[in-house]
Amino acid sequence: MNKKRITRSLMHIVFVMIFGIIGAFSVRSTSNAADDNEDKEIIDIDAPEPAVQEGGFLEEADTYDDSFEVDEEEKYYAKRLCEKIKAAWFAGEDSVDVEEFDIRLNESDDLLKLYASLVNDNPDYFFLEDDLRVEYYLKTNEIVTLNFVYSVEDKSTRMKMIQEYNEAIEYFKKGVNPTWTDMEKFVYIHDYLVRNCEYDVAKTMEHRYDTYGVLVEKKAVCQGYALAVNALANKLGLESHYVSSEEMNHGWNMVKINGKYYMMDVTWDDPTPDRLGRVDHYYMFKSMSFFNTDEGAHMADDIIVEGGVLPEEANDTKYDSYSFFNDIKIGFEYIDGKWYGLYSKDIAIHSLTCDGTDWKVDDVLIDLYDARWYDENGGYFLADLGGGYTSYDNILYYSDNESIYAYDPKDKNTQKVYELSEDEKKLGNICGLYKTDGNRLQYLLTKNLDIEDGIIKAIDIPEGDIDNGKPTAIISVGGIINHGLNAPGNVVYTNQSECKLTGIDDTGIHCMSYFVAEREYSEDELKLVDESSWTTQEGKQIIFDIANGEEGEYYVYGRAMDTSRNTSFASLGKVVIDKTAPIVYFIGKDVEKEDEARIYVYDDYFDKVYVNGQECEPDDGIVTITSSDEPYEIKVIDKAGNETVETINYQK
Repeated sequence: MNKKRITRSLMHIVFVMIFGIIGAFSVRSTSNAADDNEDKEIIDIDAPEPAVQEGGFLEEADTYDDSFEVDEEEKYYAKRLCEKIKAAWFAGEDSVDVEEFDIRLNESDDLLKLYASLVNDNPDYFFLEDDLRVEYYLKTNEIVTLNFVYSVEDKSTRMKMIQEYNEAIEYFKKGVNPTWTDMEKFVYIHDYLVRNCEYDVAKTMEHRYDTYGVLVEKKAVCQGYALAVNALANKLGLESHYVSSEEMNHGWNMVKINGKYYMMDVTWDDPTPDRLGRVDHYYMFKSMSFFNTDEGAHMADDIIVEGGVLPEEANDTKYDSYSFFNDIKIGFEYIDGKWYGLYSKDIAIHSLTCDGTDWKVDDVLIDLYDARWYDENGGYFLADLGGGYTSYDNILYYSDNESIYAYDPKDKNTQKVYELSEDEKKLGNICGLYKTDGNRLQYLLTKNLDIEDGIIKAIDIPEGDIDNGKPTAIISVGGIINHGLNAPGNVVYTNQSECKLTGIDDTGIHCMSYFVAEREYSEDELKLVDESSWTTQEGKQIIFDIANGEEGEYYVYGRAMDTSRNTSFASLGKVVIDKTAPIVYFIGKDVEKEDEARIYVYDDYFDKVYVNGQECEPDDGIVTITSSDEPYEIKVIDKAGNETVETINYQK
């Protein structure tokens, strides 16, 4: 999630709805809490309209006034309530204790609005409904527990689906270059969803409205597509808002690039019936003024953007007639620092670059103008309508009407890897190409480019030097070094805040990233951390100051990505940055013992004390010395290696 915002709709939840529920957001003290033995009752509160992920639409109430202000304490407790609910969702809990927030039963309508908005704003939790069961004290009407209503009731089934969903997110992120601009990331999201999901025309899929349907079952309707855009955008640190119109019975997205909003309708860019590898870009990065025309075809009087953004804020028209997008009907591919696309003006595959605002044609790599895709009536189409391409392991695969070729951008060599058999040629042309999750090449055979009436077949990707090995990530601070994530539970104390992260891989390191957290993360959790939380730098090494060198306790994670997008992680466990030297203070003569004096030693991370070179054990921070003609040398060392040496004279 973008660090600069919680998302505007979540801000709406935090700063408006919860304000009405929690009032002053004061946490109740234990002494004021209701008696645990007091009678309780459970009631159901039903949402007036279904959540977006259940097929619902946004309402005007989902907007808010930007000028609404609450103080910092209110923000803290509001955010705390939301985070506590989400933590329970993530853990698969059936309920969450909210007694500390002092919410009353007569505020349940506002609570339900909050909860429904929280469900809508977090599409990763596809297994939720926006209805609630609340447990409350009969005497005080104080709500004690929120009991969740799951659309997937069986916990083991739910946890299995969550694992499948997380694996799908990981597979998506494997194709991401963290150094991409926001525009490149949105193009990747757009093309990935169109090529990997099919519109559920029959509307028979149970999860057609949610992200599980899109990313795992790969069949959904517009709500699912749009929520998946939000979910993937959050993973990459991008700003995306859900847009809906009940009049149109439709949902899409409003995305932010370079400080400007644009409309993006992934659903309408996915051909229906579905075409293997085919991606339209006609409804990508358009202005609201374009959408609000016969050509844009999104004219309605009830268009609402989640979080209170106005549709008219999508007012930049730069890409309304942008030929790169409007004319290209196959997805873009990214291989080792370059984009590849079929630029239809030349009917050829080009290498492309993007500076974050504009796309530029670099080189013509594969001329397909003379290739012909014949239909059943003897006519033909050119590559911009009939061709296809995909990539795997830094190799670009493309086809003409009857053969599949492999192009290696490094040596610019092309070789034929498959040719249709005579029986296959009778079925039609190769009119689509895309790799499967299992890394096979699918191709579509058809005689009709306008109707999905062909046969999809698959071949194994030709064997070669495929890199499936993970790189090694090495992280170090203050002389402590660790490889990988084999340091759970470790605590590293250091007075050095400079951290070094290095990657090693036979095929080369593409980039290194680091992430500073307040808690310990498992490897599965790290794979799902939003890209905005990682700081990324190209090359095999990155050196940084932990939390800008501030003292404190941190969990520091490193990530190495090789040139084939394989990733690995490293951590030192908990890192305690302590730059403060211990305190040594001569208290003076012990009034109860005539010949003794006391020295006070203190440090938050105390380790050892030496008196004249001999280690001693302080008693509750007190070192006792006797009178002496010779001075005492007191040395105190903490766990971070800071030390203080004091010379103390004590004569009776």
